[in-house]
Amino acid sequence: MALGRPQERYRRWFLGEYGTLRNIYLNRVETLDLADTYIALSVQAEGEVSGSQVPATTLMGPSGPHRILIVGDPGTGKSTLLRAYGSGVLRPGVGESELNLFGGTSELPVLVTLRQVADSLVRGGRLEDHVLGVLGRRSGARNARAMLRRLLLQGRIVVLLDGLDEVARPAYDAVRSAIYSFVHTAEDAELPTGLARVVISCRRQNYRQIEEDWSWFATTSYAMVALNDADIDRFVQRRATQFTDERSGAAFLADVHASGTIELHRVPLILTISLGLYTQLAAYEIPHSIGNFYDEMVRELLRRHDFRAEGQLRMNRYKTEDKHRFLRELALHLAQTRTSPFADFTYGDLLAFCAAQRRRMPRVDDERRFVDEIIDRSGLLMRTTEEDQFAFAHRALHEHLAAAQLAKDPQEGCKFLHDRADDPQWRQVAVLFCGESHPHVETFLRGLAGLSPDLACQCLATAEVSADVAVDMIETARTRRMLPAIMEAAKSPVPETRTRALLALQAELTDLATSPGRQRRDRLVADLFSGHLPAAGKLLLSMAEQRTPAMAAAVTQLASALPPDEQTLVAPLWRCLAIPGIDRHRDLARELIGRLLVLAMDPECAATLERLPPLRPDWLIPEDLEAAYPLRRGLSPDSNLVVLLGMGQALRMLDQVPRKNLYLTALTEPGRPLALIEASPFWSKVSLHRIAKTLSYSAFYATITVSLGVTILSMTGRISIDLEPALAGLGASLCAFTIIVLGLSTYAARRYFDYIYGGRFTKWSYLLPSVNPTFGLPRIEQLWGLMAERPQIAATYRLRNWTLESVPVLLVHLSTTAIYGLPAAALLPQPWLVPFVVIPVLLLFYWLPATELCGEHTTRLFLSSRRFLGIYQDPESRHWVLPRTSTPPSQRRRAGPPSRSLTGSKN
Repeated sequence: MALGRPQERYRRWFLGEYGTLRNIYLNRVETLDLADTYIALSVQAEGEVSGSQVPATTLMGPSGPHRILIVGDPGTGKSTLLRAYGSGVLRPGVGESELNLFGGTSELPVLVTLRQVADSLVRGGRLEDHVLGVLGRRSGARNARAMLRRLLLQGRIVVLLDGLDEVARPAYDAVRSAIYSFVHTAEDAELPTGLARVVISCRRQNYRQIEEDWSWFATTSYAMVALNDADIDRFVQRRATQFTDERSGAAFLADVHASGTIELHRVPLILTISLGLYTQLAAYEIPHSIGNFYDEMVRELLRRHDFRAEGQLRMNRYKTEDKHRFLRELALHLAQTRTSPFADFTYGDLLAFCAAQRRRMPRVDDERRFVDEIIDRSGLLMRTTEEDQFAFAHRALHEHLAAAQLAKDPQEGCKFLHDRADDPQWRQVAVLFCGESHPHVETFLRGLAGLSPDLACQCLATAEVSADVAVDMIETARTRRMLPAIMEAAKSPVPETRTRALLALQAELTDLATSPGRQRRDRLVADLFSGHLPAAGKLLLSMAEQRTPAMAAAVTQLASALPPDEQTLVAPLWRCLAIPGIDRHRDLARELIGRLLVLAMDPECAATLERLPPLRPDWLIPEDLEAAYPLRRGLSPDSNLVVLLGMGQALRMLDQVPRKNLYLTALTEPGRPLALIEASPFWSKVSLHRIAKTLSYSAFYATITVSLGVTILSMTGRISIDLEPALAGLGASLCAFTIIVLGLSTYAARRYFDYIYGGRFTKWSYLLPSVNPTFGLPRIEQLWGLMAERPQIAATYRLRNWTLESVPVLLVHLSTTAIYGLPAAALLPQPWLVPFVVIPVLLLFYWLPATELCGEHTTRLFLSSRRFLGIYQDPESRHWVLPRTSTPPSQRRRAGPPSRSLTGSKN
């Protein structure tokens, strides 16, 4: 974008400050480039019925909403998204980076960390003053106020407010008021800040507590969507240079799936930590809980640089145990003693706390060197401002260390967290506290259940407690309709707890599916699964496993409230089609097939469908498969997609699919042009109608000319003709030709009507008489028109159905065919040769041009396949028509042993 000198200086500063990310898990600085290290995340509108996932790049772009609220769970990439957007807007649009999706805009981003400006706003400061200060200092503009006003009037300012959840309660009202004033400033004000686009990020659970306070800002919040399998694969591929031959990306993904922690790895922060540890530690084994992840990472970062690469001499001066203990106690001390538990702190705060703990750490001889070693060599503490302000590398690490320290004295920790059960700032600490190995987890949960039932149920996601304790909490949450809390309990490390939570969700969702208020039901389901769509697919699959039509109906109703392109819905919907007797519930089966066909238009969903166990119900016959998939060089007949299309054909619903791709359009088009797709490259270059018309008329006039010439030569005595043998050969030829034509027309008519009444398509239909033939005199057109109008009767042309008006038609037919035969009958030396010449000539130049094969409609049909040739490039159709010659490595790795077939029955 075109930038003046002040704006160019600001661009360089912003990219230097936010365009690079220090990846502490690999101990190196890497560029925040979506093409190299970042994958495009997705968001979903909360509470929006059937709200599809959209790339965050689309939402954040200039065509998105003027005010945006981004919510998500810890570690889902909210802050990184804001940095990526600002960097993408300002960076040059080169290469194939997905950051180029932000191109085409001249916006100037201003990123504000709310916890850092909260104190200033409490003292009466204004948000616009901070924005103005950043622009003035970083751009070097002589008149920053005038520059900001001009950019606001041009609609080129976007303010990114990060971390609303990190604002302490005492400062919350001041921050809210400041943002309200900022976005409601009138256009005629000196600084019309209401014209700026504003984006706020916040943790989901915290936002739930304050949602009503922000109804004036935006009517819809957008949730960060958990990574799906394809996202995780792309994440690993973008970091291919970090792997070795022994510790490859494929081996990492295989270990993740084998460990059963794939759900944990759907969080970008956890995935980044896990990948970093996997590539750094040869003996690293993937932990089974979030707490273990964080603990292993912290210890590894503190151990880093313990030895030099050469000579094995110590490089770190202080022991890992001392540094780990210091960070745990520091995290809890900072959270306990300040109004904003997880706000930034100063270098002086670090030194003061280290000095206070000096007596408990006898091996620490120099506080400054001790603190500097942690800052410089572990990366766990990072500088946030130039004024020596610091924070933990991620708030999740601060919360983990505080929870770990509370677990050192679990009785006191229980009391401390019970006192803060209603404080959203401490919710995640409570969850992590339950994941620590201490004997007071059950006591803590029982007490917490009486203070905050939803938080107690949420803590089951990390707590390893008996199912008896968990059941009481799940039932309490179910009674109060706290479905999101039960959803969290379904992530429990205890199998029985997971099962109980899933059963409770199934019961509640089944009731919702049968409730009369569809709009309310869809909104509740959308809110429940927003941002947790992989869990939705798992839950619906467990419901489908009950194998009853009633449960299949419930799954279908609930799936209708979820995005139409959600990949995790493929397995439960496919499983529903395996329920015995599902074909008797035709409307339900049609809805299932229609939804699956729309899903299969997405290549990733289609690949998921192909990995599922094969299904071949008894009510599916080969004719339906062939009619639904007539291609011979496409997918295998055993493909799940082909079977799905066959089931749609069996239920006669392919023309009722909610949305059609090119394949379904061609399949259901009148005349069934899909059957011609594989031959269409030839037919798209020629017009059979024009060729037949030219040849038939040329042959007719040439025959008349030759016949006149033969007649003149015979009358002048130039040639002699034996009339009797010639007429005998000619008569035999005309009779044989008439019998052949009537026989072919009769057979073609029967096959055509079999197709009309449900049979498979037949190419014999092209031999039916054309309503608009290429060639024919008026009487001949009447003959063929009568045959085409009632082919089941007129194709045989039974004499009893003829009237006196049919006699002239027959005479014209015989006289016209005789014209073709006269030259051959007169010139051939032997009469028996006449039929062998006359019959092929009549078939090629007289009869075929009058059939549908050369008719104008059929030729248009062949030529119209040009618009269907794009089926081989159409992203929604190409994987339906091209054979799958190979399977991506990631799919082969997870394929495992052959799955048993799913079978349905027809009763």
